[in-house]
Amino acid sequence: MFYRIEASWDEKVTGIDDVQSGSAIYPVNIWDPIYINQWGHTLIPDYVVLPIPKIKTKANLTDLLTVFFTGSGGRLTISNRLKEILKKNSHGNIQFIPLTIYYKKKYLSGYWLTNILSFDNEKAINFIQSIISVGDSVVLGQNAIISIDSYAQYKSILLKLKWPNNLLIERVVFKKSVDESICTLERVHSGDYFISEKLKEEIESAGCTGIEFQPIEQM
Repeated sequence: MFYRIEASWDEKVTGIDDVQSGSAIYPVNIWDPIYINQWGHTLIPDYVVLPIPKIKTKANLTDLLTVFFTGSGGRLTISNRLKEILKKNSHGNIQFIPLTIYYKKKYLSGYWLTNILSFDNEKAINFIQSIISVGDSVVLGQNAIISIDSYAQYKSILLKLKWPNNLLIERVVFKKSVDESICTLERVHSGDYFISEKLKEEIESAGCTGIEFQPIEQM
């Protein structure tokens, strides 16, 4: 069994019935070439500038935070404890970038922003069993379900599509043969980061907070 990592929205855990951070301090303009929003899924150099998320005063600090700022899409804001667990179990597909947060009038280090360097769609996804749709990536809910038998067919269709049309994996099923502890997937509804049952147990044993695990089938 695999699990998709999601940030918790449980007020008993996060301390707040909203995002823990929806604003940030921006040292440079978001259109500046050195700002993180200008960098995609590639190795981000040390000189790239990150914002400083402002954590709400009533929020608890958890190991996975609900943090939203320009450039946070597809990235996780995590504590040092969770970062160490993920890093030792990853296979070079995730970069961990040091992040400063602002909380209760203090600047705190020991937090990290994840950056996906490579995707595992080819080796992880059972395309025959998964549910995939094609259509307008802006106007969701009107896409047509299509049959895809292989990663090669998936890539072939992607190359032919023109914006705003795109593929969306609405229900992902993992191959039984997958043995990675962490998989990163693209174009999957509701998340990019997936972990094995063994790694889930390790995270739970470490007492990491702010995380929910959504089970994913393997066939």
